[in-house]
Order: sequence, then C-alpha cells, then structure tokens
Amino acid sequence: QQIVDLLGLSYVDTLVRRPAPVIAFVVRSVAGTKVGCSLGPIADWVVIEAETFPDVGQPVTNNTLSHEIGHCCGLPHVSDELDNLMYPIGNTGRGENLGAMQRWIVRGSSHVAF
Repeated sequence: QQIVDLLGLSYVDTLVRRPAPVIAFVVRSVAGTKVGCSLGPIADWVVIEAETFPDVGQPVTNNTLSHEIGHCCGLPHVSDELDNLMYPIGNTGRGENLGAMQRWIVRGSSHVAF
C-alpha cells in the first residue's frame, strides 16, 4: 500500500500495460501522391485519405491505415520486400507481412499492449 501511495499506481497498473491510442485523421486529400502519412513514433496520430476506405458492405482492398499505424509503432519503410506491410509504394499492391524484427519493434511500442 505504501508503494501505491508513493507512486500513485495501482497494482493492476504495474502488471497491465495500457497502450497509448493512435488517432486516425481521415481527410479528403493528402498532399502529393501519398494516400496517408505519419510522423512515426514521435506522433500518436496518422492521416489517411477517405478514399482508401471501401463503401459500406464492400471488402477492404488496401492496408494503408495498417501501414501508417506501423510507422506510429516505430516501423520504417522496407523497400526490398513487396509482400511486406511497410513497403512504401501503393495502397493495394503491398503485402501484409511483418518480419520477426518488425514484430519485436511493434510489440515494444507504447501503442501495443502485448
């Protein structure tokens, strides 16, 4: 109890990691040829074009939002793996894979709870 009073933490807070949220701003247009952007791990937000989301009832055909959240979690672009989520070009052509080191980086991010 004394430690809780001293630090202002509950027992649960010391055992459970509480992730920081990522805010997604959906806009009409992102400058240039990009469809999304992020400042990487120094920001807790991403910007993404509304056109990247499908109409209601339609399947998701791109992973731009996941790619930008990857930047928030500390992942840089990977230019030599077309099937990697962090491949820099295209909103429908990149893959969804993450390598072992990338998964380790994401799990260490303040935005992830596991």
